[in-house]
Amino acid sequence: VLIQGGEGSRKGSYHGGDGGDLHFIGGSSSGKHILNDRAGNVVIEGGKSTGKGIGGSLMIKSGHGGTHSGILQLQTSNGEYKGDSGPIDIKTGQVSSGASGNVVLGTGAASQDKGRAGTIRIQSGTSGNEHLRRNYYPFNYQQVSDRNGGSIELASGTSFDGKGGAL
Repeated sequence: VLIQGGEGSRKGSYHGGDGGDLHFIGGSSSGKHILNDRAGNVVIEGGKSTGKGIGGSLMIKSGHGGTHSGILQLQTSNGEYKGDSGPIDIKTGQVSSGASGNVVLGTGAASQDKGRAGTIRIQSGTSGNEHLRRNYYPFNYQQVSDRNGGSIELASGTSFDGKGGAL
């Protein structure tokens, strides 16, 4: 099954045809119970192998461009007043006797002499109201929040039968 947005076929040099977007959106919820009334999920899953074969892969890839590829953004929605935004959880599946999959975070290589490889930046969130903290002047900082910024924690794996992972 192929689901594809419409083609922007105008070949003009200024604002040529734009390709059509695809939106997959779960159903809305109007209930008032914090645990029992949830909006619908969107589940995209690779195929299952019923024999000894490999399960279907899931690839999310931005589009190719003439000068720049598209952005791949993984983000949860904002939390409402006094609520939390949802976490982003990236992990591999559990295994009983084999090795669980690796998680690799890397940038693409710069293959030309003038190219520059990308940066990996891990940054936790800030806390407080930016407009109040800066008082609208870039170098006039004021403490207006007793909240702490987010932490960055690194932990290696635990082994119950051998040696834990290195960090």
